[in-house]
Amino acid sequence: NFHIFYQMMAGISNEHREEYGLGNDPTYFYYLAQSGCTNVDGVDDAADYREVQSSMDTVKIDKQSQTDIFRILAAILWIGQIRFQGNAPADIADKGPLDYAAYLLQISADLL
Repeated sequence: NFHIFYQMMAGISNEHREEYGLGNDPTYFYYLAQSGCTNVDGVDDAADYREVQSSMDTVKIDKQSQTDIFRILAAILWIGQIRFQGNAPADIADKGPLDYAAYLLQISADLL
């Protein structure tokens, strides 16, 4: 569900935060800013993130697969940053988010 994005933003390691281009402000990402609420009283998203990782370990999802899953989640956030301009077929206003999503998905931006 959508909570994983907030959990990831709160609990991801600094190394992966940098690699995935996430920064520290969840409202930077269009998908996360829409609700106007990025945290809920009584909910510890960082602890929930660690619980998700622990659960993945429990069901034997290997570390590389976990990394791949979180790269895909980060790519989804970056895809949400893509803006279009003009009429159909529209142009991409800024290819930066597209390029970063492609980097995270380890594919050519042309394939997106």
